[in-house]
Amino acid sequence: MTHFVDLHAHLYFDVFDNNRESIISDMREKGVVAINVGVDIESSLRALRLNELYPDVFRTVIGQHPLYFYKNEEVWKNMDQSGVDKLIGDFALEMEDILNGTHKDFIVGIGECGLDFKNEDDRPQSTSSWRHVAQVSVFRKQIELAIKYNLPLMLHIRESYDETLTILQEYFKEGDVRYKGNAHFFVGDASHVDRFIKLGFSVSFTGVVTFVKDYANLVSHVDMNSLYLETDSPYVAPVPVRGQQNNPVNVVHIYEKVAKIRGIDLEMLKNDIYMRSKRYWLLP
Repeated sequence: MTHFVDLHAHLYFDVFDNNRESIISDMREKGVVAINVGVDIESSLRALRLNELYPDVFRTVIGQHPLYFYKNEEVWKNMDQSGVDKLIGDFALEMEDILNGTHKDFIVGIGECGLDFKNEDDRPQSTSSWRHVAQVSVFRKQIELAIKYNLPLMLHIRESYDETLTILQEYFKEGDVRYKGNAHFFVGDASHVDRFIKLGFSVSFTGVVTFVKDYANLVSHVDMNSLYLETDSPYVAPVPVRGQQNNPVNVVHIYEKVAKIRGIDLEMLKNDIYMRSKRYWLLP
């Protein structure tokens, strides 16, 4: 039996405390499996505990979101390089404890990690700022962990596609056919798609494709072997449930829209993504 795959969700978030059980029941009924993606150490552990309870519907990606690493902004602003190195080193030790711990068999990737260069008023941040130093440092460390443990990366990228690709090119060679990971919630352009694919990365689309017509050409442009779909639950619910709390069951609507855009059979799309997900993301 094949399943609809939601490559990126956060069903461990507190907002699901009142309806998580019913959503999981619906996932089983509709044949949906999902990857819960951590945004920091604490949430990664929560995702793993949920995975332990429901191993038939979940797998877990652990890591550090670029915007959630500033636990004490004043400390960061006054930190020198040795302080940065210590903080990153401590983070790496925590990650390795989890990667070698009792839940290691549920861990299928590192992330969501990357670069996010939008601040509170939506302006790109200076590359010399303390935020930039923090983001780049923790991103590089997660790339190194992914390489060490032979796990794919789950990338979070906002206003930083070129910068992210430049860093990835330091670690991965173009033309190396090994799978390196996925650029989640992809909103770049066709040239970015091509560059990611050359490095061995895939891209995934959210429910945005169901209500923004401009995505159709980009969805059609992506090579089928590099295409995934996701909900990013609880965010960006697709049509026909737009405006509601999103959950992995709604990934079916995204599959239906993408199948229509690409002019292919829904079952074929589902089977193709599922088989690749089993191979690269070790989904149940």
